[in-house]
Amino acid sequence: MQKKYAARPVRFFLTPCNQFMAQEPDANSAVKAFAAKYLELGPQSNVVMLSKSTVNEPRCAAAGGCTPDSTSCCRSNNGIYEYLQGQVPGKCDWNFNKYPVGKDGVPNGKRYGDDVYAADLETDIDALLSEM
Repeated sequence: MQKKYAARPVRFFLTPCNQFMAQEPDANSAVKAFAAKYLELGPQSNVVMLSKSTVNEPRCAAAGGCTPDSTSCCRSNNGIYEYLQGQVPGKCDWNFNKYPVGKDGVPNGKRYGDDVYAADLETDIDALLSEM
């Protein structure tokens, strides 16, 4: 999808998380290096990678997790999922949940889990783009 929407006003925000069976224990820099093997990252990219976060309660409480060498979560990111889950009720059920969000910052009311087909998510992204 990164390539499909590269020329469109679409941004993918990636939020690594270690809340699911400790699958993301490495430092933020190691997580980013791994992702860079599969994604184009950088200032011209349509992918924005954030520091590790907590996506479900309990939210991150420790300070200082936003640095490249940190292995803990970034408390500054807590508001992202507080907002998303306030708009689209329910917890993230596993890594790689997706929330389509319009240009106004409001989610379209859906949260996709790991079992989503790309075509379904693309349909929602295209619908949001048609509203522009």
